[in-house]
Amino acid sequence: MKPRENMLLLAPVISATTRRTIVLPLTKSTTSYTITTLNYHSASLVQIGQSCHRCRATITTSNSQKNPCSSKTKTPQPSLSSSLPSPTMQTRQPSKMQQAKAAPKKLSFWSRFFDALEDIINTHIDPPICTSSTDMAFSPFSRNYAPVDELAPTKCEVLEGSIPACLNGAYIRIGPNPKFHPLGPYHYLDGDGMLHCIRISKDGVTLSSRFVRTNKFNAEQREGTSLAPYLTSAATGRLVGFIARVLLSFAKMLVWRFNLSNGVGPANTNLALIGSKLYALHELDLPYQIRVTMEGEVKTIGRCNEFGGGVLNMTAHPKVDPETGEVFAFRYFITPPCLTYFRFNSHGNKLADVPIFSMQIPSLVHDFAITKKYAIFPDIQFRLLATLESAIGFDAEKIRCRYVYASILANHIPHGIIGVVKLDVAMAEGDDKVEDCTVASRIYGPGCYGGEVFFVPKEPTDSNNAEDDGYLVSYIHDENCEESRFIVMDPKTPMLDIVASVKLPQRVPFGFHGLFVSENDLQKL
Repeated sequence: MKPRENMLLLAPVISATTRRTIVLPLTKSTTSYTITTLNYHSASLVQIGQSCHRCRATITTSNSQKNPCSSKTKTPQPSLSSSLPSPTMQTRQPSKMQQAKAAPKKLSFWSRFFDALEDIINTHIDPPICTSSTDMAFSPFSRNYAPVDELAPTKCEVLEGSIPACLNGAYIRIGPNPKFHPLGPYHYLDGDGMLHCIRISKDGVTLSSRFVRTNKFNAEQREGTSLAPYLTSAATGRLVGFIARVLLSFAKMLVWRFNLSNGVGPANTNLALIGSKLYALHELDLPYQIRVTMEGEVKTIGRCNEFGGGVLNMTAHPKVDPETGEVFAFRYFITPPCLTYFRFNSHGNKLADVPIFSMQIPSLVHDFAITKKYAIFPDIQFRLLATLESAIGFDAEKIRCRYVYASILANHIPHGIIGVVKLDVAMAEGDDKVEDCTVASRIYGPGCYGGEVFFVPKEPTDSNNAEDDGYLVSYIHDENCEESRFIVMDPKTPMLDIVASVKLPQRVPFGFHGLFVSENDLQKL
């Protein structure tokens, strides 16, 4: 089955918002994908027929909450995951203890002062862009984009098939799950990192969902409000608005004694095994060490200052040498050297930095590639542009692999992955090359949306196995019955047949990257 012409192929999935039109030439019928910044007064947070006092956009879907975009009434910032309705959550009368815990904290003078400054920025200096009511229905606070509460390890039901023995271990997917309401513009990339871990063992299958306890998360949890800047959100607006919001965040940190040297990243992008340790990654901060227990509980050990310390950062996409076990990584910075390359030995010890002075312009280099002899850095993916219209610019780069499992995006819903295709890029090379190198595909079905798939080899230590000898795993969400599932697919079949399907006890929101950790590696964490 081949994807329809009105679908969009992404490898990997792009989840960025700018004021530009991005053309992604991955199919012979190139499709343009227009992305806009979403305003905070999303359809999931305001009443039907209500309009924003800044842009007068009328909302067409219902909810009982008052428009948080209004400046007339100021309330303490509640936790998003507890205040937003979950599609699978049943309405229950809260106990007196729960009501006491949910009671809003009285705003201090500094909270009211900072809220007033934020409102001035959002109203007069750099108002957030408002989208149409159709786009609002797919905002970062509605449907399966909305955040969820934490979940302790909970038993799951296998609905179809059986889980292969080689999948004994844990599949962990990370993504944004904002804890508190942002006061200004919000970008999907900026939410607090949450780990959704499905633990598979001889005793059954469990799911747990836990926040990464970053410096930012702990400080905001303590103060009951957002403190650290939403850097990507601020950068999508005008430069003057970006500067104003960053300065305001610094003022909050100073008043509430937020230690900037401990990092401000949300740890929401990727996961990596480095020297038998598991890390949650974000490219604007250092990694946070994570541990998964035998029972499936997810715990944050802490920030790895030994990787650099202070305000330094590290890419969210390190590369592993399969022969030596070494891990290669880099970081970018706004002052020379703008790019620094480094590696870890097989025991996870960081070795000396290698500054790269040939990159003279500060750039947001998101990813890179390695070969036996070279490290390849695309120049340039995102570049820092000091203009009055925007703080960043976009210039696409593409790196090609052998077997590619590409996500299929529907044009009518941002980040809506409706299926996956298997591409054999070797078919596009040589004298017998063909334009369409699709060898297998699966569409999840009407109303079903998934995430990035992860390939798990049957025998990871056997180099004689075929490259596609294993299984594809991912989370999908069915909006028809408001249920999330964990699925296992066979990549060698033309339809990517489902080998096993597991019903999850809680909705798993859309997210970013995942990682499978084998039983043997789990015991070493």
